[in-house]
Amino acid sequence: MRLIGLAVVLAVGLALAPLVEEVQPAETPLIGYLSARSPDDTAHLLTAFRQGLNENGFIEGKNVAIEYRWALGKYDRLPALAAELAHSHRYHRRVFLTPPWQELYVTDSERRHNFTTALAEYSRLLEVYPSLGYDLVVLPRVGVVERADIVLSTLAPTPASSTPGSASTASCA
Repeated sequence: MRLIGLAVVLAVGLALAPLVEEVQPAETPLIGYLSARSPDDTAHLLTAFRQGLNENGFIEGKNVAIEYRWALGKYDRLPALAAELAHSHRYHRRVFLTPPWQELYVTDSERRHNFTTALAEYSRLLEVYPSLGYDLVVLPRVGVVERADIVLSTLAPTPASSTPGSASTASCA
């Protein structure tokens, strides 16, 4: 279950990471990190997130910057915090969302809100990101490795003809 939470955090981090060639030609890449919780509540996730970056050659403060926003358990603040990040920095236009998955969903010490609240937040994010000019890629209900492959193949440089602000969904088999 922790791997799924980490996958969500990493997917969001990847989705918000700017394309250096398109956005910041001579600047340090910037990742927007948005969490519904507090830094203390997610210290173990932050450690894993930074470790994953380090293993891929990215060191916070050296060759990558991370800007954090914390909702502190106030889920209704997430859209405004996402908008704040979007307006203060322009990130990659694709945002990857993982819909709540009933069969895997558990309310516990790491996921404190119930499934209904998670669905409501997901619905809000489906509205907010396109209104800010982002393309949505809704990841299918497949394993973490398959989701990572979808994220990487979607971000791979290829001639794309999608319109900013349009929603797309990865194929759900």
